[in-house]
Amino acid sequence: MSNSLMPVAIWIVAEVAAVAWLLNAVRNDQRTMQWLAKPTASAIFVALGLMMADFSSAFDLWMVTGLILGMAGDLLLIERQTFRWGLLTFLAGHAAFIIAFNRAQPWPTWSPLVLLPVIIAAAAVTRWLWPHASSMQGAVLAYIVVISLMAWGGIALSISGALPIAAGIGATLFFLSDLAVARHRFVKAAFLNRAIGLPAYYAAQMLLALTIGAVH
Repeated sequence: MSNSLMPVAIWIVAEVAAVAWLLNAVRNDQRTMQWLAKPTASAIFVALGLMMADFSSAFDLWMVTGLILGMAGDLLLIERQTFRWGLLTFLAGHAAFIIAFNRAQPWPTWSPLVLLPVIIAAAAVTRWLWPHASSMQGAVLAYIVVISLMAWGGIALSISGALPIAAGIGATLFFLSDLAVARHRFVKAAFLNRAIGLPAYYAAQMLLALTIGAVH
């Protein structure tokens, strides 16, 4: 393995270990351990992003901003009473990623062929969640719109070659991880949601962090 890949491999191994620690804490409902494991797992993808970043690049700055907002959202989602603030923070993080993607390739040139399946998926998710969201229907709808725009950008730019394939995979995993969060919060709370959603989420953030440095 080359020296350039070695640090990335170390960050990935550290993230896998941190997510395993977090899942164990969630499964056993260990709140103190969750407050230790979740910030650790989130700090790893932020640190990777900072390591990859060239701060003279607007793309890198917006991507790092999105990662930091993701970490803040993670902490707000630990406790149920701050869920709304976590949702708002993640919405801001997705907006930062969208701005970054627009820097990589202006949004009017993103493939409409990618947008169509994203719209279909977003409509299906909205129909599924709408009866369960009650007073949060407006917030959920806004969030679905923003995460869908982010997914469209990540996938479209990977296909066009403006960004590495990691952007498309990361954006897709982010969308799927949010479905697990939504199911847990609005439909049926179960460890299975966390067992699927947390690994998908942290993989998504790591992949998005690895796109930093791709736009000069």
